[in-house]
Amino acid sequence: MYTRTAYRTNGTYEMQGAVGTTDHSFTNPIGDAGTWRVEGGYLYTTVTNQAPGRINGESRDQVLSLSVGRFTYRTERGQVRTAERER
Repeated sequence: MYTRTAYRTNGTYEMQGAVGTTDHSFTNPIGDAGTWRVEGGYLYTTVTNQAPGRINGESRDQVLSLSVGRFTYRTERGQVRTAERER
């Protein structure tokens, strides 16, 4: 699985990626879009446009560190993820 998320300064985001088997014999594109904000040490994302058959909703992820080039957070499921800024 891989994803690429663009958090825009206007408070919207777009995520694109794919899930599949480790041998790459099957892949399925995924993606969603919505709004985001950081408040009280948490990243809130609200999905407003997701693939058919999926449920829109809000997530609340704990911000662990934030700098100009890197953003690390813990998801509601306990996964630690790091995103780096494209330059």
